[in-house]
Amino acid sequence: MRLKKFLKNEKGFIVVFLALSITFILGFAALVVDYGQLTNNRRLLQNAADAAALAAALELPADSSEAINDARNAAIEYAARNGVTNASSNVSVSHPSTSEVKVDIQQEVPLSFGGVLIGSNHKLMTASATAEKTSSSGSDFEYTLLSGSSSGTGITIYYGTGSKVVGDLHSNSNVSIQATTMVGQATAVGTNVMSYESFPLTAHAASVTMPDFDAFLASKDVVTLTHSEILSFAPSPWDIGYYMSGGKYVYGFWVEGIIDDILAAYPDKFVRIDGALELTNGSGHLPYGNLIVSGNVIFDGNYTGEGDPYPPDETCIISETGNITFNNAVGKVAGLFYAPKGVVTIHGTNTNMYGKIIANSIVCSNGIKIDGSYDIGSILGGGETKTYLVD
Repeated sequence: MRLKKFLKNEKGFIVVFLALSITFILGFAALVVDYGQLTNNRRLLQNAADAAALAAALELPADSSEAINDARNAAIEYAARNGVTNASSNVSVSHPSTSEVKVDIQQEVPLSFGGVLIGSNHKLMTASATAEKTSSSGSDFEYTLLSGSSSGTGITIYYGTGSKVVGDLHSNSNVSIQATTMVGQATAVGTNVMSYESFPLTAHAASVTMPDFDAFLASKDVVTLTHSEILSFAPSPWDIGYYMSGGKYVYGFWVEGIIDDILAAYPDKFVRIDGALELTNGSGHLPYGNLIVSGNVIFDGNYTGEGDPYPPDETCIISETGNITFNNAVGKVAGLFYAPKGVVTIHGTNTNMYGKIIANSIVCSNGIKIDGSYDIGSILGGGETKTYLVD
């Protein structure tokens, strides 16, 4: 009797408990569904904001009404492509700086059970993203002559007649110049600064950071030749000599034209030889193209150059860790000599260069005429433009 009475009294409670449990379960399930939808829509909306900001950044700098308008249009277009409805009203664009763009997006997203739980079938969500556009141009190579070493001779020009430097000259150590006309500024960090000309040469100047070699190569198409590939360019087996030193080959090109053929085989690329190189013969013009040698580069030929007023093509010679030495005449040449950890030495007379020389130290023992206003953008690559998210 007591059990029957107990069960009878508890029936109402069980019914209520079951009803509440079912309501709770259904409510929890609704929360899970709506939360999943909100999380997914938040991700999609953020992706849309990121895409819109990156697209808008391509139109920077925001230095004109046209650029600002183009950035806004790009943001709206890419937001719409990524699912934002009524993008022209729901997307706003601002510019924290001329190189930055911020995109804010608002969007109502549907809720499956929102009407029951919070009294609304939609929720207003927002997302924002900021993108920046940067450009690393060849501005690191602004100097006609730049010596990066903080000790040693720095830049030396002597024993020449009619030497002329067009553009700025800087040494992080010392400078010694004779018989040279300077069209630009000459500065040096060191105290041993000697100029035998009337132009001012400023000592105790601030140090200048050398161009970053890795950054320079980052945007370049570099081809490193194997030992067998180098030997394949020899007209005869004995025309290329070689031996090992310090675990790397030292090559000697005994006949003229080998390096020209190598560079011509890889147009618009930077051809790299992992070792050292000596060219014992050469005339006419220096080889056209872009040559990188990991060690020392020595030119023993007598070059005259060609072209009026400029050579028809450019020459870029780079030593990664060694020196670049011209034991005889360079003649007329346009381009870049770059030895970030070594010395560029030009012993020959009548050097007439259009371009720049960047090295730890620079020695022109028989004078030089060099015009740094010549555009070597094809070598420097004109820099690399990047757009990326910053917030």
